Formats: sequence, C-alpha cells, structure tokens
Amino acid sequence: MKNNLKSQNVFVTGGHGFIGSHLVKKLLYSGANVSILAKEHANLCRIKTVLKDIQILNGDIKDTDRVQEIITQIQPDYLFHLAADSGHSPQNNTINKINTNILGTTNIMEAVKRIGCKKIINLGSSSEYGVSETPIHENTPLNPQDVYGITKLAATQIAHHIAMKNKINIVTLRPFNVFGEAAPPENLFGYIISRLIQNQEVFLSKCIQTRDYCYIENIITGMILAATKSSLKNEIFNIGSGDSHPLKYFVKKIFQHFDSKKEPYYGAIPYSFNERMHVASDVSKIKKVLDWKITISLEKGIEKTIEWYQNK
Repeated sequence: MKNNLKSQNVFVTGGHGFIGSHLVKKLLYSGANVSILAKEHANLCRIKTVLKDIQILNGDIKDTDRVQEIITQIQPDYLFHLAADSGHSPQNNTINKINTNILGTTNIMEAVKRIGCKKIINLGSSSEYGVSETPIHENTPLNPQDVYGITKLAATQIAHHIAMKNKINIVTLRPFNVFGEAAPPENLFGYIISRLIQNQEVFLSKCIQTRDYCYIENIITGMILAATKSSLKNEIFNIGSGDSHPLKYFVKKIFQHFDSKKEPYYGAIPYSFNERMHVASDVSKIKKVLDWKITISLEKGIEKTIEWYQNK
C-alpha cells in the first residue's frame, strides 16, 4: 500500500474507541501526525501505549464552538470521523443519539468547510440499510429500523451534502460486524472469550440470526485505502467479510480454541427489539475500486483476539 499519510496532519474523532484506537495506531505506523478529540474524562485505556505519540484535544463533538476552535487549530490534511453514540447504548437515549450522531457530524462538517482538507473519511454503519434478506450492496434501499441506524443515515447524508456543496472530498465506509482486540463488552467475540478465560458460563440468544463478521485490521486497511486513493470523491463503500453465517457458527469457532467442557446456553437471552435476523454484505465495490481484500482470516483474527484477552 502506498503511504500518502507520512507527515500529514490527521485528525480523528472517536480515536479512543474500539475501531478508532486501531486506526490511530495504524496512522502512527504510517508516519502521520495524529490528533484526536476526546472528552475531558474519557477512558483512554485502548490507546495508553501511544499517548505520548499523539495530541489529545479535549472537547465534545456536540460543542459547536469547541469543534470549530479545534479544527481551526489543527488544520487537518485528513479527517477520520468515527465518533458516534453507538447502537449498543440504552434504547431510551434517543436525544443523545440525535445530538451526537447528527449534530456532532454537522459540527465537524461545518468546521471543516471553513478551512478545507484533502479528504474526510466518515465511518457509517450497516444499520443505515435496515433489513434485507439478500446481501446488502451500496444501492440497497436505505430503511433503518432503529434510532441508531436512522441517525447514522442522517449523519452520512448531511456529511456528503455539506462536503459536495463545498467541494470537499468525502468517502463513507459502512462496516458490518467487526471483532478484534479491545472490542466493547457487548461484542459477541469479546464476551465469549472473556467468559471462557474466566471459566464462566456463556449465556446467549438462540444464535440462529446470521451475521457478517470481519476482523478489525481488515477494516482499518480499507479506511486507509479510502483516504490515500486521491481520485475518490463522494463515494460510499460497504466493508465486511462478504461471508455471512449463523451466530452459532462463530460461537463454535471460538469454543474450539478453549479446552473447556462448558457448553453455551443458547436461548438464555431474548432477541433484542427489532433484531435483524439476516445480515450479509456485498463488498464487491470496495474490492474492485480500492483493490481491498481480507488479509487476516476469521481463524487468525480469533487467535489474535484470544491472545489479547489472555494477556490484558
């Protein structure tokens, strides 16, 4: 991969989160000058090994004036926008999802349009599509089924509208299911691995719903490719494994790595409201346009994730 990020000023929102922390480390490895936005008392444990190598600017994405001040100060060449109120936070937190995902994204875009930058990489979500019985491609109708998906879709549309109106290059990547080191507690892989390491019971839903899991480093590679391919403008890409399986398939894969006589308790947890029973990605576009491909397999990703949890 050609390195176009060396010595570039790169600003990352959500840089201390699961995906963001992996991105920050990859950007540093690429030689970029990395700055991140973080609330004053944010948990920075995921990036503790690189704190001395990055600039941390305290602020809230919902604070219009502070966002403008920071972006004016940084003058980023590239901006990766990952900050969001995720779909895993409480369902009754609708106002915060609106404020963070929609207002926060608008604040970022309004600030950038005043100074410009080479490219914005916006992290969307497969939840923007909603339900589909067939593999989801970029032209699949957008019909989100929950507040998270609705606000993420609105954020993506606003970001692209402002960017194109002001002649700013923008690319959105919509990841499907992601696993890997430092995933949040509700992540299926992290939950099962941590429970088995502690020799505890594993309580799950019926796990007949299908999901499209991809190891985190493959996602980061796609994000870097999207940033460094200069010809990309106003594009949206799905990114995932392109290989969907029932959750039981992934559960069995994880259990095979442990010498445990325990069995998962399927059906112990009810399905969530608006549970999507089938999720599969069509990633033909990103493979063709960016020459992106999976370099770390599901099996290798599971091994690396287990090793991280064992050593944490």
